[in-house]
Amino acid sequence: MMTLTGLLIAVTLAQPAVRPLDVQGEVTTDAQIVAVNDAFVWFTFGEASTFLFGGSRVFRMSRDGGAVVDAIAGRDWTGTDLFFNEVPGTILRIGGHGRGSALFTFDGEFEAHGRKVLPSEARRGVVVSGSNVLWRSPEGVFLSVAPGLARRLEAAAWVFAPVASTDGRVALTLVGDGGVHVGIVERDGGLNEGPQGRAVASAGATFLWQHEQRLVNEDGEVLGSVAQVRQQANGRVVFVETDGGLRVTDGTPGGTRPLAHHPTRLAGRFAVSSLLDGGLCIESFSTGQVTRVNEWFFGEPLEDRIVDRARELFEDGGIVRRAVHDCDWRRFEPHTRELLCSFDGGLWSRATPDSPEQLLGVLPAMGRATGTRLALDVPRVRGAPLLVFEPVPTWTDGVITRTFEGEGTVAGQSRGRVVLQVDGLTLVDPVSGARTALGLPVQWRAFPSLRELFIQRSEEGTCVLRRRTEGGTFEDLEPMCLRELVDTPGGLLARSVGLRWFRWEADQRRFAELDLSGFFLDADDSWAHFGTTSGSFSSEEGFVDRSENVLLHWKSGRILRAREASQVSLTPQGVFSWSAGEGVLRTRSDEEFSVPSARPPRVSSTRQALWVVTDGEVLVSRGGAFQRVAADASTWANSAAVGEVLFRRTETELVTLSASGETRRFGFVQANPSFATSDLRWFSLDDGVHGFEPWVFDGASLQLAADLNPGKASSHPHFLGLARGRLVVEASRADGTIGWSSLEFEPPPEDPSAPLPERACGCASTSGVGALLALVLAAGRRLRRR
Repeated sequence: MMTLTGLLIAVTLAQPAVRPLDVQGEVTTDAQIVAVNDAFVWFTFGEASTFLFGGSRVFRMSRDGGAVVDAIAGRDWTGTDLFFNEVPGTILRIGGHGRGSALFTFDGEFEAHGRKVLPSEARRGVVVSGSNVLWRSPEGVFLSVAPGLARRLEAAAWVFAPVASTDGRVALTLVGDGGVHVGIVERDGGLNEGPQGRAVASAGATFLWQHEQRLVNEDGEVLGSVAQVRQQANGRVVFVETDGGLRVTDGTPGGTRPLAHHPTRLAGRFAVSSLLDGGLCIESFSTGQVTRVNEWFFGEPLEDRIVDRARELFEDGGIVRRAVHDCDWRRFEPHTRELLCSFDGGLWSRATPDSPEQLLGVLPAMGRATGTRLALDVPRVRGAPLLVFEPVPTWTDGVITRTFEGEGTVAGQSRGRVVLQVDGLTLVDPVSGARTALGLPVQWRAFPSLRELFIQRSEEGTCVLRRRTEGGTFEDLEPMCLRELVDTPGGLLARSVGLRWFRWEADQRRFAELDLSGFFLDADDSWAHFGTTSGSFSSEEGFVDRSENVLLHWKSGRILRAREASQVSLTPQGVFSWSAGEGVLRTRSDEEFSVPSARPPRVSSTRQALWVVTDGEVLVSRGGAFQRVAADASTWANSAAVGEVLFRRTETELVTLSASGETRRFGFVQANPSFATSDLRWFSLDDGVHGFEPWVFDGASLQLAADLNPGKASSHPHFLGLARGRLVVEASRADGTIGWSSLEFEPPPEDPSAPLPERACGCASTSGVGALLALVLAAGRRLRRR
C-alpha cells in the first residue's frame, strides 16, 4: 500500500512549475562544420573546444530543404578530434564521419535528437574510408560497415597501423605464421590477405607498402628505397629514401620524383614549404620548378591550388581572389572537391573550387551552454543555495539568480550572503543585491561556511582569528591558522595550516583539536569520515593495502578507527565497512551485522534501504540484520538504490529488484547516466516521443518531469543540483537558447533544511504528514493568487 508521502510525491512530481532562470549561454549563428556527406552537414555553434554540459551541442542540417535538428548533447561530445579536420588559425582539430543520417565520433555514433546507434567506448587508432570505420579498443579490433553495426575482426595477430584509401578500403599490417604481411579490408567489409610487407601509406586509391626497405605499390612496382614515410595528402606521399634523399610519389613509378624541400602542405600538383626568412617555397610536381611567394597560406590544399579564405594560390605562384565570402573554406571528405564554410548566419558550399557559392541553409539563432561549472562552496546541508562558477560566480536558490561578474573574488557564502574578497570584505545579499562592506583592511582573509563567517590575518608568525556574530560584530577566538573549512550535515570541520583537524564547538565558541589525521572523505549527520591511502609491495605478499579510515561520531565525539585497509561507506542505516573478506554494518544503535564477501561489495543506499551486492549474493537491510534477496550477484554488479528498491540500467530499460525478490521493468528508447537526490533518480531520457527530457524515477514509477523543449526536439538537461528544494538544470529551450531552469515541486524532492540564519525566507521546516499537507495547501494558495 502506498504511503501518504509516496502518494503526494507521485501525484505532484509530474506537474512542476518550470521557471527559466537568468543564466543563459551565448546566442549565436556562428558555426563550425564538423562533418558532411551527400545528404547532411553536421556543425556546432560557436567555439567547439569548450567542454559544455547542458543542451544540444552538435546539429544536423539537411541539404534537401535546410532543416536543422539537434544531433549530440553537450555531455556526449568532448569537441576532440576524430579525423583531424583542422580549424584555421588554431591547433584545435575537430571532426566526425557522416554515414547516412548518422554521425560517427569518438564518443559514439548519433542519429537525430541525440540518439546513439553505437555506444562510446575506449576507441583508439580510428580510421575511416567510405562507409567503413575501423578502430582498436581494449577488447580488440572492430569494424563498422554501416551505422549501428560493429563486429570484431578476427586475425592471428595484429600490428595495428591502418591506412585508408579514397575508394573505401583500409589496409592493415598483420603478423602471422608467414611473417609480416598486408591485410586489406574491402569495401564490403571482407578481410583479404595481401602481399608480404607493412602497410605504410596510400596515394589516393592506391595502397603502398614497405618490403625489404623498398616502397611498393599494389601492382608490385617498386617506387624507390624507403627509410620513412613523412607525409601523405591529396593523392601524394612524401618519403625519405635510405640514402637520405626526399621523394614524392602519386603511387606510380612515372609519378615519383625527388623533392628539394621538406613540404608543410601537399596540394595535388605542388608542395609548399615554409621559408625561415618568411614566405613560401612552391615546388611543382610536373616540372620541378621552385617559386618563392612572399605571403602565407594556411588554407585547404586542393588538386591544383590552396584556398585560404578568399585567396587562392596556384602551382606557378599566382594568387587570385575568387570567393565573394571571406570565410574559411574547408574540405571535409577526401574523395570530394566540395568546399564548405559558415558565414553570415548560413552554411555555404562550392561544389568545386571554381563553382559559385551556394547557400545550403540559413542557421537559426541557437544558444550555447554557459561553460564549465565548478562549485565554489559545496554545501553538505541539504537544500542550501548553489554557488558556482559558470565561469563567473553565480548564486541561485532555484528561483532568484545573481551573477557576480566584476564584483571581486568570491570567497564563498555564509548565512545567506555571498562573501566577496573585495574592499577588505563585502557581503552581498544575492536576492536584493544589497552590499555591506565590513570595513576591514585587505590583510584579512575570509573563511565562510553556511552557518558561520571567520576572518583571519597573519601577525608576527601566528594568525589572528575572529568570528562574525549574528549581531554583525567580530569576536576574537583562540589563535590558530586556518587552511580550510568543511561544512557537513553534522557540524563544521576545520583544517589548520599544520594539517591538523579541528571541530567547531558552537556553544564554547572555539575550535577543538581532534586526534585524527588524513583527508576528509565524507560525512552525514552522524559520522565524519577521514582516510589515508598507503600500501607496500613485497615479493612474498605482493601489494598490501595499508590505508587507514577514521570515523568521528558527531554526537558523542568519539573517534573510531576502522580496520586496516577497510573500505567505508556512510549510509542512513549506519556505517558499512569491508575488510579481509567480511563486510560489517554498524547501525545507528551500535548493533553490528556482518556479511561474507571475498571482494569489496557494491554498496548503495537510500533513507529506506541499504543494498549490498557481494561476490555471491544480493542483500538488503533497513537498519537491522541483512536479508538475502537474490543469488545472481553478477547481474546486479552495476546497480544502485532508489526508493525502496535496487535498480540497474540497460540500453533500453530500468530493471528493479525489491526486497521480496520481485523484478519490474521500465522501458525507454535511450537514457543518459542518472543524477541522485535523496531517494529519487533523475534521468535525461528519451521515450521516443519527447526527445531527451528530464524524467524522475522513484523505484515504483518513471515519469516525465517536464518537456522543456516541446515535441521531439531534445532539451538534453544537465542536472546542476538542488537549491532549497528546487531542482536546477541547464537545458535547451524551445526558443533555441540554452540556460538554467528551476523545476519546483510540491512537495520538493528533498526536504529543505531549516532556513539559514539572517534569512527570513518563510520556509521554516516542519516534519511528517503535517509538513506535506502544509506544502500542498501553500501551493494551492499560490495558484489561486496567479
